[in-house]
Amino acid sequence: MNENIAQIITAAISGSHKIRVTLDPDSTSIIEQLLEIQESSTISLSEDDLGILNHIVTYCAGFDHKHPTVVITMTDQFNADWFVENIGPAIENIEAA
Repeated sequence: MNENIAQIITAAISGSHKIRVTLDPDSTSIIEQLLEIQESSTISLSEDDLGILNHIVTYCAGFDHKHPTVVITMTDQFNADWFVENIGPAIENIEAA
């Protein structure tokens, strides 16, 4: 799966700089890392997507809920290797957006 994630990220960096990912909602610690890199301007999330992820981390940890799909815009500070290694385990599906 990591090779697939890396290939899609590489393609997105060459194009729109956006990826659409579906996350495992039980991976709250990884979702927290995603929110942290949003705060550091490594990625950009829409207000709606940011709200979805904040809701999961704050209120839904350990509960059965939908698997969130969000669009991530990669900035110039984006580190693909770090993303694949640290966020990759929570990714259930990924595609260029």
